[in-house]
Amino acid sequence: MRLFKPNVTKMEAAKDVNGLIKALKDSDRWIRRAAAEALGGIGDARAVEPLIQALKDRDVDVRKAAANALGKFGKPAVRPLIRALKDMDVRKAAAGVLQKLGWQPDSTATKVSYLIALEEWDELVKLGEPAVESLIEALKDTTW
Repeated sequence: MRLFKPNVTKMEAAKDVNGLIKALKDSDRWIRRAAAEALGGIGDARAVEPLIQALKDRDVDVRKAAANALGKFGKPAVRPLIRALKDMDVRKAAAGVLQKLGWQPDSTATKVSYLIALEEWDELVKLGEPAVESLIEALKDTTW
């Protein structure tokens, strides 16, 4: 569900990128989420760093919206999204964005985090022992 669907052209919306960036710090989580979604839709490079910071927001929906929005920016978003694989609440969104970007893990540890986020259990079994510790940690996740 999208909370913010502006009825303006991309060019008009781009004029208020700074206002949307400020909105990422609003006290209302719904406004922060809508701002992240809007910034992703606009695709202005000024939003990259503020969206990376939004990956640390106290609200899970804001963090997910930031992860999805960062997917519009390609390479600058990869490292923050890799870090987001460690966030139990956001890892699935981050992995989905990384997958859409065509990213491939460059280490076994990152691959394990990525496969857990994508729920690729058979691939984790194939990895064997290197996946065990991370899988034990994943058992602490309270979502089914």
